[in-house]
Amino acid sequence: MSTLASIEPEIVSIIFGGMVFVLLLIGGICWYSWHDDHRKRAFKLQKERETTHREIAAYVAEGSITPGDAEKLIRAMGDADEKITAARIEAERGS
Repeated sequence: MSTLASIEPEIVSIIFGGMVFVLLLIGGICWYSWHDDHRKRAFKLQKERETTHREIAAYVAEGSITPGDAEKLIRAMGDADEKITAARIEAERGS
């Protein structure tokens, strides 16, 4: 009859080493997924900002809005982005 106490210490260390490797592997995959998600979000946000700037420039070019109004819109976008960023940083610090 085999008991846990009769298992060789070398085998136990091999088992624990394998468990540590698996846990590190899972942790690495989770970290990469989180990092990749944040990178994709930042890229998408930057792309949307550029698109909005181009649309505003097109409205100015066709005369629908004045350059002063376009400048106000762009500044308002920047203020909103700063508020969102500040709120996100505060939320990350709180958690």
